[in-house]
Amino acid sequence: MIEIRHLKLVCTVAEVGSLKNAAEKLFLSQSALSHQLRELEQYLQTPIFYRLNKQLVFTPAGKVLLDASKEILSKLKSTENTIQQIMDGTKGTLRIMVECYTAYHWLPMLMKEFGQEFPKVDFTIVFDGNQNPVEQLIKGELDIAIMSDYEPENSLVQVERIFDDELKVVLPAHHPLAHKDYLVAEDFEDQHLLVHSLPIESVTLASKVLIPEKINLRKITEVPITDAAVEMVKSHIGITTMPQWIFTAYEDDPAIVGLPVTPEGIKITWFAALLREADRPVYFDAFLNKMLHLARPSVENRLHEKYS
Repeated sequence: MIEIRHLKLVCTVAEVGSLKNAAEKLFLSQSALSHQLRELEQYLQTPIFYRLNKQLVFTPAGKVLLDASKEILSKLKSTENTIQQIMDGTKGTLRIMVECYTAYHWLPMLMKEFGQEFPKVDFTIVFDGNQNPVEQLIKGELDIAIMSDYEPENSLVQVERIFDDELKVVLPAHHPLAHKDYLVAEDFEDQHLLVHSLPIESVTLASKVLIPEKINLRKITEVPITDAAVEMVKSHIGITTMPQWIFTAYEDDPAIVGLPVTPEGIKITWFAALLREADRPVYFDAFLNKMLHLARPSVENRLHEKYS
């Protein structure tokens, strides 16, 4: 087998012209380097050098190996540099996804701050609501998944709490229920509910209120795009739900209102999920810290004001 040490031998001899000089440059004994050369020539079953007047001159096969050695060692060096840049945050890619929602009003400010600190890290949003984010993490298709009410299900995944939130029901401003301070289970009877994804059992409102209270909805429509769901609400097609964090982008719209469910509200906890690795690029944790700084205060301050 041709090894990296053989490639270095060939390139060094080409540079300095003899085994003696090559041995000095590689900090090896001349006999050790001679052994490597014999080993290489035996493996290839052809000479690499002609021995002419104490000089080593490349054979045709040796020239082919020299060209390949230069290319391979250069590529390896480039790869090492890239990996080091990834680990120290100089360069890399960050792929994130927010489970169940496609509203990213919080993203521009985060990207601006993140980009100032890590200008050579490419930031990518992954859209695929049909896949389990944990499975995508394990497959290497995703770096960080922002998830709500996550229950540990895989030892390979590390989960960190980001902040607490509250579920809001979004209704048209002139809906018969819009004047209420909060909604209760009976208010959803015979309503048309727009949900981000199915099955209905995976919807927070359904699992925590509608199913336990045996509420019968008139209709359920899957609308995976948050903006589209809001527009359908404004057109009186149905009502929808979303966390306060997501609703922040829409709450100034006079055509809609966002109401809590039950006097106590339905609490949601957001988590960041990523692979449990001893070493990971520093910009992973930097992203999480910036998200805490930007998202947590705005949401948790609202909850504190409401329930204090």
